[in-house]
Amino acid sequence: MNAWVKMAVGLVATVWLAGCSGIPVDTDYDPDYKLSLTSSYAWMETPKAGTRDPVVENDLLARRVQRSVDAELAAQGLRLVAADQAPELLVTFHAGEVEKMDIDTTDHFFGHYGYYPCWGCWGGGPYGYGNDVWVRYYTEGTLMVDIVDAKTKKLVWRGVADRRIPKFRSPEERDIFVRESIAAIFQHFPPGRRPQ
Repeated sequence: MNAWVKMAVGLVATVWLAGCSGIPVDTDYDPDYKLSLTSSYAWMETPKAGTRDPVVENDLLARRVQRSVDAELAAQGLRLVAADQAPELLVTFHAGEVEKMDIDTTDHFFGHYGYYPCWGCWGGGPYGYGNDVWVRYYTEGTLMVDIVDAKTKKLVWRGVADRRIPKFRSPEERDIFVRESIAAIFQHFPPGRRPQ
């Protein structure tokens, strides 16, 4: 690999990781459970049709999430096994969408901080001509990954990312969006790990 290719790969990786660090993530876990000592996992069976939101939980999304989670767990030394091969952990995910609204206001008064005192003028009020209000609607998606102890079936770790969902122009853009979200979720996995 020549120097230009190495530099380009390094730049892409740096930009990608910088993007992941800005994604809001919340994690919770059982502090008594030694996740760092586990070595194998399997995917839990997905819910039957009719129990999921078809808009966000579909086979295309499931494959993207599973590929990304598999890559993150493999990087941590965890081995994917079949459900009948006595895995130590079970993994599943949930996804959802909610419509949200942003409201911004801007005043048109002159001077610092939107206010210019009118010294000596009638009424002593500021010069200006009112406010503008901008309302923007957007969709926020939530992606949640759960890790369960295979024997007790108790939840031992959960990671959640909330992100504004853009208008995707291609399946590749959806792949990148999911990979970034999963990478951000697993930045602190297993518990105690410092983000890279």
